[in-house]
Parts: sequence; C-alpha cells; structure tokens
Amino acid sequence: NRLIACLGEKVYVMSATERSGTMCTVNEALRLNREVICLPHPINDITGYGCNLLIEQGASLLTNIQDLYNI
Repeated sequence: NRLIACLGEKVYVMSATERSGTMCTVNEALRLNREVICLPHPINDITGYGCNLLIEQGASLLTNIQDLYNI
C-alpha cells in the first residue's frame, strides 16, 4: 500500500468499502501528503462507503470525465 501511494502525486479512489485495502492505501497516501480524489457513490452503495467517507473528511471530488483527462 505504501508503494502504491508513493508512485504518484495523487490517489484516485473509484470504490472502497469501509475496511479495505484501498482505505489502507489512502491512509498511506495521506501520511505522505498526497492528494486524494474520490468518485462519489449513492448513499446505499456499500462499495462506495469508503469514497463517501473520504469526501466527507475533505477528499476532492471526481465529478466528470474532463478531470480524468487532466491527470
């Protein structure tokens, strides 16, 4: 997880449950002061709970395809 977090300046999260490897990678990225960008999910989608939680805690939103082109 630390290696993945080190590879880029930003971490994009497309889906994450509350307790997942993705969330471990995000924690490592935050320790390394990397920007975290999340795709929002419907509130009843358990596979997006981690994304919504991160957004609530201040992660940036991924809301359109143009954002992906700017990577």
